[in-house]
Amino acid sequence: MHPLDHQVSTLLRDVAADVVLPRFRALRSHEIFEKSPGDMVTIVDGESEARLGEGLAALLPDARIVAEEACSADATLLEGLGKGVAWLIDPLDGTTNFSEGITPFALMVALLVEGEAEAGWIYDPVTKRMCHAQRGAGAFVDGERIAGRSTGAPLPVAALAMHFLSPERRAD
Repeated sequence: MHPLDHQVSTLLRDVAADVVLPRFRALRSHEIFEKSPGDMVTIVDGESEARLGEGLAALLPDARIVAEEACSADATLLEGLGKGVAWLIDPLDGTTNFSEGITPFALMVALLVEGEAEAGWIYDPVTKRMCHAQRGAGAFVDGERIAGRSTGAPLPVAALAMHFLSPERRAD
């Protein structure tokens, strides 16, 4: 596991407990916005992003912070990502689900070194599942190493995502 695993995992859990979960199924309509057509953002996205950014900056003060909502407002923050150390933050992946009071949604963080992913964390605050991976060290779910298939058989390439808008958000 990455040397910062405990600190990053603790930060994700704390932000989820303090910022995200208290607002799950408790958002008011004025706390949900459309940042672009079909792309939702909530007040929780901003609050989670701020707390994660502060916590990650404390862990590696010289690292850049590149976060989803900040980049949405200023795309130049993505420039130069291939140099130095950077934290990437998705403060609330699955915002639409969250805003509609359904799961899944997660908090996600990645650590880049010279533009390469060094480590990543995904925390599902509802199931309390923490996923972590580190370049060259493997992947873990709740601290237990997971392994990929070793049969040599080709993996299927398919994905299906479905989302239905609530009646209030549907066009007539």
